[in-house]
Amino acid sequence: MARAIDVANFIVLQGLNNNFDINNLKLQKLLYYSEVESLTNRNGVSLFEEDIEKWKLGPVIPQVYHEFKRFGAKPITETVSTINFEELSDDPWNFTFVEFNEDSLNEDERNCVVKTMETLGNANPFHLVDMTHSEPMWAKDKDKIILGEKHLKYDRNEILSYFRRL
Repeated sequence: MARAIDVANFIVLQGLNNNFDINNLKLQKLLYYSEVESLTNRNGVSLFEEDIEKWKLGPVIPQVYHEFKRFGAKPITETVSTINFEELSDDPWNFTFVEFNEDSLNEDERNCVVKTMETLGNANPFHLVDMTHSEPMWAKDKDKIILGEKHLKYDRNEILSYFRRL
């Protein structure tokens, strides 16, 4: 299973290679729909394990959001590095920066992203927001979300069940 940050970096790379502007808002929705693609076409297998939260503008993977928030609402222009702490070290300063390598995703994982990008890569971010808001998984918690309740999570079984019926 991939890490959400690696999937996000692959989405950014696909956007840059295909001249699709991708800001953090759009990135979050493309991550979500890549997860949908994985769940529905890989027999319920998740693309990444990180939680997907219900925010006012739809699904968000918080760890990924924070990595890319420095771009604000502007298009993301590069992938981000991650920090790898040495597991067996007592030294908190024993870490390395790791540049994104698309080989960190296997072929099936990359295919989920590519399929998602083929259908939604050029979509307007607010169209993607509207799509997610129309889905029952977000809509059922709309009042809580609008009132500011935090850390409401998507249930992957609900996602799978909903999209299999479509």
